[in-house]
Amino acid sequence: MNITYLTDLFDQYTQKKGLLYQTWFIHSENRLKAFNQVRKGVKQIITDIRRHQFPRDLHGSSLETVMNIIIAQQEIFKGAKHAFMWKPKLRIPDIYENRQNQLDFAEMLDQVINAKQEVKMLLAVNNLAEKKIKGLGPAVANILYFLEPTIFCPFNTSIVRGYNDLTHSKIRLGKWNDYFKLRDGIIELNEAGGLFSKDLGAVSAFLFDIGKLNYIIPETSEAYIQITESHM
Repeated sequence: MNITYLTDLFDQYTQKKGLLYQTWFIHSENRLKAFNQVRKGVKQIITDIRRHQFPRDLHGSSLETVMNIIIAQQEIFKGAKHAFMWKPKLRIPDIYENRQNQLDFAEMLDQVINAKQEVKMLLAVNNLAEKKIKGLGPAVANILYFLEPTIFCPFNTSIVRGYNDLTHSKIRLGKWNDYFKLRDGIIELNEAGGLFSKDLGAVSAFLFDIGKLNYIIPETSEAYIQITESHM
């Protein structure tokens, strides 16, 4: 991708007062407070699981407390809680009935919190991915972002769509392998554009607004026109 083009997109985006970079990333005290709140909540999740105190449903759990903090972070995390809601007919995500899956989930969270090296954190997440726990996919990254925001990016439909539109990629939802590809690609974009923070929330907000057609780029102009005309 042309670096000048990318830098221009970044620069124009940062000046848009109504979009997420300004409203959430730069001017949100709640975002800053959430990092400590989520870290504290994740420690409680780990403790609850290890002490056999983790319930058989999201409701009333320490995990729900963490997800409530995250979904309060404006539109970018609006649907993040849904992935962790117990769906009894599908028996997913399988961390409410399967004890070993609970322990594997807790172990990954514990390693991410306590590891000092990026490679160890990524290995912990990859180990969890290899467990193939039913229904426990890369939506977990929305928690990981608040633990290590320079290492893990958020993950949702609009971020993926924005990334695919901008880079002409074919990242899919729900697959850990695709999340790792997305993460690597986002870091490369962030470094190439050279304007955003190392906190991957900034570039993720940029991609989210592209995916939601809040910030129109040449690659999405046709889709924006079609949607606009359909509502006329």
